[in-house]
Amino acid sequence: MAFATDWALSRIRASAEQRQQVQRIVQEAVRDLEPVKTQHQQHRQTLLEALGQATVDRDILQQVRSAEVQLLDTASNRLVDAMAEIAETLTPEQRTELLSLMARFHH
Repeated sequence: MAFATDWALSRIRASAEQRQQVQRIVQEAVRDLEPVKTQHQQHRQTLLEALGQATVDRDILQQVRSAEVQLLDTASNRLVDAMAEIAETLTPEQRTELLSLMARFHH
């Protein structure tokens, strides 16, 4: 993750201070999202087990679905916060360059 982040920042000529700030923001977001990943994996396991039973328990499936929606909301909020922090670290010109760079690699 650090390599890809630094590569993108080098393309937009981010200063050393900006690079350090963005790397910190990314590292914090990844750390904060690790429990979400773990919970998602647990939900997946629960879902697979529920679907493997002789009788499908729709209540369990709905509970897992609801929990996953909450996880998605948590992850989405954290990612938006990180994106906003990164955007505030960069100049408007750098943000424009970064968006252009991202558009080339994300179809």
